Amino acid sequence: MKRSRLWMLATILIICGASVLVFTGCQSGGRKSSSPEATGLINEASEAKDNERVLFLADSLEKAGKISQGESYYWQGHAYYQMGQREQAKSLWQEAIKVTENSTDANDLKYYAKSASYLTSQLCRYAEYAAALYTALPVINRLEKIECDTTSDYTNLLVFAGCCKVYFDKKDSTATDMLERAYRLHTDRIRQKASKKAYRDAMVGIINIAYIWNYVKGYGEGLMWDERMGDLMKEYKTLFDDEKYIDKQWARYKIFLATSLEGVGRHEEAKSAYEEYLQTQFSNTREGWTDACEYLTVAQRWDEAVANYCTILEYLHKDLNVYSLDNIQRYLLKKYRAHQMLNQQDSINLTARQICEVLDSAITNNRHLDASELQSIHERDMEIVEAEASSARQRQIYTGLVVVILIAAT
Repeated sequence: MKRSRLWMLATILIICGASVLVFTGCQSGGRKSSSPEATGLINEASEAKDNERVLFLADSLEKAGKISQGESYYWQGHAYYQMGQREQAKSLWQEAIKVTENSTDANDLKYYAKSASYLTSQLCRYAEYAAALYTALPVINRLEKIECDTTSDYTNLLVFAGCCKVYFDKKDSTATDMLERAYRLHTDRIRQKASKKAYRDAMVGIINIAYIWNYVKGYGEGLMWDERMGDLMKEYKTLFDDEKYIDKQWARYKIFLATSLEGVGRHEEAKSAYEEYLQTQFSNTREGWTDACEYLTVAQRWDEAVANYCTILEYLHKDLNVYSLDNIQRYLLKKYRAHQMLNQQDSINLTARQICEVLDSAITNNRHLDASELQSIHERDMEIVEAEASSARQRQIYTGLVVVILIAAT
């Protein structure tokens, strides 16, 4: 009788221990269901660009079991990226991929694909093409294997992976296949529902593709994608009253078209497309001047390229105390090259001195930012380690109790 009661007590403890394991497993990385209301709160904060609130909600709602860990990491990464903390964002999106990569839960798969899409987008934006390809390909393969390969995030991954492959080898047929599949998925989505979102998603994809072909001097292929971009924009203009968006994307179409036409030797058509570009409001923005410089460089219109770079740098000087390494590379170094092409020795020397003057502070500032972000990443990793250690201690306690009871029962 005593032994029977002891066995019953042991069984109860084992069941309780299992329940604790399930609970602590959720706390340290197991999947939690996501509440639509909780996700709605985060969406509202994100749309209001209240990134601090997004961080607070993503963390607290995950701890309360209202959203999954993968979703929490995704939103935290998104918020940090909006705040300019790239390394933090990258680390969190990598964690989101890691904790969801073996799941078959629909919500986990959503944030698995979304985190990978945003991470590869960021890597491509900063020309980290090898890292972007390394991130995208395993996710693409898994989504195809489990037949989750029709979503917009999967399509984005195809675009980014294809663009990376083009960067490394313009003749890679798998790159062309990826980009064509992405284009078909976008156009199929538009045929199913000709919504603003469907058109805008397609435009983002095609803009990335057109850009990479011009970047690698594949102007013939770029021209085909420019024409597809123009066709989409013509349709969009007939369907939606969206003046600011139309101005920006029509301008991009014209400047990409001008660059491709110049690259294939159709100089007069390129010049005409560029003149149309200059009629847009977007052409008078910093981003617009930057895009124009790509055409002006291909067309060897160095005086105009220099003028654009000078204008851009004036705006940067007003807005920034310290130049970033990215701005030095994108603007000052290209301005230096334009002066070289014009053989303007005084300007060459002046720009070289300017680069030397700002480079040291840019490197120092970059190190401080990296150190700050790495410290935050370390603190978050330590929290995860502590949660896992706590879970392990609880497992040890329950295992010990069960062993004691079993010994007493013998």
